[in-house]
Amino acid sequence: WYQRRVRGYLKLRDLAKMKTFLTVKQMSILVQAVIISSLDYCNCLYYGCSKSVVAQLQSIQNRACRLVYGLKKQQSVDEKLMSLHGLKIRERIDFKLCLLTFK
Repeated sequence: WYQRRVRGYLKLRDLAKMKTFLTVKQMSILVQAVIISSLDYCNCLYYGCSKSVVAQLQSIQNRACRLVYGLKKQQSVDEKLMSLHGLKIRERIDFKLCLLTFK
């Protein structure tokens, strides 16, 4: 999880450099392809992890949302997060685990 967190921040930094050349829709697609997909990869392994690990992963998702929509740190990302991909990290982990259990 540590390497995934560091890579997530580095990818966000690289995407931020391209922000001036892209529209919100294009940035949203890039963030979903690069950041959200890496957070989703094997995320059911995070079930039962400590809250601090989940909080760090949630921080990456929040920064990605702020990058796409140009939000400041003081602004809430909850509304925009729904339009970006839907669920918070803890909810995504639970959803993925339920989906695998159902299948």
